[in-house]
Amino acid sequence: MRELLGRIWTGALILSTVTVAYAAVEPLKPIQMDPKEPAISSNVTKLIEELHYSQPHLDNSLSSAILDRYLDTLDGNRMYFTATDIATFNRLRYELDDRTRSGELQPVFDMFNLFRKRAAERVDYAIKLLDTEPDFTVDESYRWDRSMLPWPASTAELDEVWRQNVKSDALRLILTGKTWQDATKTLKERYERSYKRVTQLTADDVFETYMNAVAHNMDPHSSYLSPRQSEEYRIQMSLSYDGIGASLQLEEDYVKVMAPPLLFQWYSVDQLDANTPILTIRLPAALAVQPNESVALCPPVTRTVRLTIWTTLRLLASRNMYCTMTRPLAAIVNR
Repeated sequence: MRELLGRIWTGALILSTVTVAYAAVEPLKPIQMDPKEPAISSNVTKLIEELHYSQPHLDNSLSSAILDRYLDTLDGNRMYFTATDIATFNRLRYELDDRTRSGELQPVFDMFNLFRKRAAERVDYAIKLLDTEPDFTVDESYRWDRSMLPWPASTAELDEVWRQNVKSDALRLILTGKTWQDATKTLKERYERSYKRVTQLTADDVFETYMNAVAHNMDPHSSYLSPRQSEEYRIQMSLSYDGIGASLQLEEDYVKVMAPPLLFQWYSVDQLDANTPILTIRLPAALAVQPNESVALCPPVTRTVRLTIWTTLRLLASRNMYCTMTRPLAAIVNR
């Protein structure tokens, strides 16, 4: 999950000044295993056992290692799950070899669904802690690396871990010269963004995370690439980009142009620079995707793309500017 969270980037377009109680809103729909994934799991298992140089056999010992690695990717610092949750997961400890071979992996998705629920609870609690400034004169310590510690025994113990974590985060910001109010705003936005990243993970992401837990137990250089990641890898290795010539980066819900020269020369938009945010990318209906996927498209034929660009003029007035282009759509994504 660490790798996935590093690849998935977004945030709130406008952050409310009211505390968002994530755990109190309507629960997210549980992620279910995609119908195509059982066959993929079975085929990957067969390929590993027959073609990997070490010729491993998925057995109970590997099953136990796979569970540990999967839990490490979900909650490596042991800040979301409790010991009770782990005891429930341990029922699968010697089943994952058979389940990976047969493709019956819905329990793996159930584990992620619980992680997502726990993440909502923790972010909700962390934001509530920001209502009161902690006493920084108290002599106490906080252990950053919890990967080798026991899982928290209860929710109360987990609350204490997060109290110290939030206090530590705030102290680091205050030591840079921020006020408590500024630190509170920064941390609230940070925690909200971290949770939103989790909510944007899809069934493909969860499946990829689990299959990498399987592959990495063979050797550290073996990985499973989802179709999307496989295509991105192919593009990066071939260095064959075609399109509008803009390098883009997602910052919160804005798609910002990072390398815009060709794009803006075409339309003589002199007011725009490398930090100009694109509010929307309007694609043909056949290419409609979620905003966090739009910048990764590279269709083989010419398409018409409409960008809604926000600009601030010298008189501090703002307006929307529309640019319509007919070009093969492609973008290099900075992550």
